[in-house]
Amino acid sequence: MYNQKLGKIGEDLALSYLIKQGHKIVSTNFRSPYGEVDVISISPSNQLVFSEVKTRTCNNFGSPQDSVNRLKRLRIIKTALYFINQSSKKITHGWRIDVISVQLNHIKNISDG
Repeated sequence: MYNQKLGKIGEDLALSYLIKQGHKIVSTNFRSPYGEVDVISISPSNQLVFSEVKTRTCNNFGSPQDSVNRLKRLRIIKTALYFINQSSKKITHGWRIDVISVQLNHIKNISDG
């Protein structure tokens, strides 16, 4: 349950970030027979962007982006191709896959009172 809440917080932060960067959100949590992509958007340069959002509270198991291994990348690629084949949108400026790394740090007791 904690990981789901943490993931949702990270995805909400990523959505806000992408919107501020000028992206138009097409879909969130898109599922295919091959897997899921957290965010699909159109970049300011009209490129279709498939974003995987990874959120961590510490680096004990590596940075958030380290968890996007070869198998995960293959699943994202297959899901992206599935989306493209199912979509009525014509892709004119190509597509890419991004990782949005979110790290939440809570530093306690930085000053005694």
